[in-house]
Amino acid sequence: MATIELFILAVALSLDAFAISVCKGMSLRKATIKHMCIAGLWCGIAQALMPIFGYFLGNVFIDVIHKYNHWIEFIILVSVGSEMMVKSFLSEKMGDSISHGKMFLLAVVDSFDVLAVSITFPELHVNLPLAMTIIGITTFIIAAAGVRVGSIFGRRFRSKATFFGGFILVIIGTHLLFKGLGILSILPFF
Repeated sequence: MATIELFILAVALSLDAFAISVCKGMSLRKATIKHMCIAGLWCGIAQALMPIFGYFLGNVFIDVIHKYNHWIEFIILVSVGSEMMVKSFLSEKMGDSISHGKMFLLAVVDSFDVLAVSITFPELHVNLPLAMTIIGITTFIIAAAGVRVGSIFGRRFRSKATFFGGFILVIIGTHLLFKGLGILSILPFF
């Protein structure tokens, strides 16, 4: 796989990290470099490390991952999204923070697709260190930008934006569950 193909793959795989980061950015009064770096680092590191597991574990655990990943994604995304929706009604109590714990969970959940894709890397003769570097850096940049974009939108419409960001996470989690269960047809717009 050529470097340009790896970059295109990295951008595609990081779009979920962007969406999650936008939602987290909406809950902030003002996104700082620290907020952007926290989101970017957690998402970038998680996505960069997943190819190691995919590359070396191959098909050993893929059945388990495919069997349950939609439930894991659903539970975490709906939990975080619901919390954001509740906090939107308590906007005066919301702080400017992105916790490491929540970002870690979101980043790991978000990187399951990288794990699934990277299982094919040995067959495609992908340079693993190069793939990890490109995926990690691309995801870092895109996730960090997502926090900033979300914060800009969130400043104008603070409580509505936080509610909407949480609602989007709930929709994404529900969509992933339905897709995993094979009932995607009830959400034709995805």
